[in-house]
Amino acid sequence: MRIMSGVVAAVGALILQTGAAQAQDRSAPFIVVQADDGSGPSNDAWWVRTMTIRPTGTAVSGVPFQILNGQLSEYDAPWCFAEAQTPKAFVGETPEIQAEIDRSMTESETATFAAHGRFTLAGRQTAVVGSFQTCQGDVGAFLLITDDAPTPNLVYLHKWDDWKGLIWLHQTDDELSVGSCFECDHAEYLFFDQRRRRFYWETPDF
Repeated sequence: MRIMSGVVAAVGALILQTGAAQAQDRSAPFIVVQADDGSGPSNDAWWVRTMTIRPTGTAVSGVPFQILNGQLSEYDAPWCFAEAQTPKAFVGETPEIQAEIDRSMTESETATFAAHGRFTLAGRQTAVVGSFQTCQGDVGAFLLITDDAPTPNLVYLHKWDDWKGLIWLHQTDDELSVGSCFECDHAEYLFFDQRRRRFYWETPDF
């Protein structure tokens, strides 16, 4: 079992930037699932196909990039765009692929991308998953937890530089898990250690 730790971010009240919030249209698709190019099997599940990911948001859950980039290390490229995923974030390049996407979003128990709970046992909080793009053009995935204050405060941010495409979020009580497919064993679990005041990731060895 591999365990990674994350640091809880203690950040003061944030100032919402109206223009940034308007730039993020949560109903607009920003991930295009491409059709086969003839080089491989044609029966691949849509979430393993090549995807073009172009997020356009400059804030996530009301948290502006000034705060999000402040959580990155000095070795990380800053983010220029990011958006939380939703069922409507994905669009198929063909009607057949779109039908597969729609069916998965309707039938899968893990086709969720946001959760609400007391993940640090300190008031109601919201977690979302999504895609980011650095100012150098690289794409990855993230999980963001904020509190539910009128002006949200950042509680926790974790990113995966090598995670492309689908990332779902599942909630069991106040524990969270993420995964990259609807019909496989891949899942990573997030726990909060109340005594140490830290989040920990666990990835089971199947």
